[in-house]
Amino acid sequence: MEPHPDQWYGCKTYSQHGEDIVFLNIFKLIGCEKITWLDLGAHHPFNISNTALLYERGHRGINVEANPNQAENFAIHRPEDINLQVGVGEKPGVLKFYLIDKFSGRNSFSKSSAEQFVRDYPAFKIEEVIDIPVITVPHILKQCGRETYPDLLSLDVEGLDEKIILSLDLRKDGPKIICVEDNDRRDNSSSPLRQHLDAQGYFPYYRAGVNILFVQKKFASVLT
Repeated sequence: MEPHPDQWYGCKTYSQHGEDIVFLNIFKLIGCEKITWLDLGAHHPFNISNTALLYERGHRGINVEANPNQAENFAIHRPEDINLQVGVGEKPGVLKFYLIDKFSGRNSFSKSSAEQFVRDYPAFKIEEVIDIPVITVPHILKQCGRETYPDLLSLDVEGLDEKIILSLDLRKDGPKIICVEDNDRRDNSSSPLRQHLDAQGYFPYYRAGVNILFVQKKFASVLT
């Protein structure tokens, strides 16, 4: 189906809850014309992807996915992005990666998260455990030749999101938008993640499913 002329961002979304459409709207309102991103736990080039629509519309970024089984998919479908097959953590090292299956979005460095998923969905099991090198976000940016954050930080690393966010200093040249799960928190109560981002200059702007979109406070007057 072709988009209607009045649809600024087209008529499709690749994100789980339409986050990509919201990103485009925010960036348009704040005057960001050429969007860059860091997608941590990118999972797949377009299936449940927060950045595939941005890529289709000519924007480019960095995709980081630990699962070695997805590396070829990113190389084929996102050739103009920077695609890294590595884990992300609060400190560098090597971690166990728990594979529900070769391509599942529930594959995780968090043993407890993987085991909880299997308990909730008994048809699945942990098929394999492999060792994956893990590096920090600042290391990723340096490796990609960036001295500052891209415009968007999208984070979905199945259980380690809060630890990674808490390890980051975003007060100088942080991303304009951060999309992250808040421990499946469905109310607006405080959390270490929210407190940290508030202190770093962000406010919670939009909820999409279990994801919260945090935006730099300097854009609040344009968006609210």
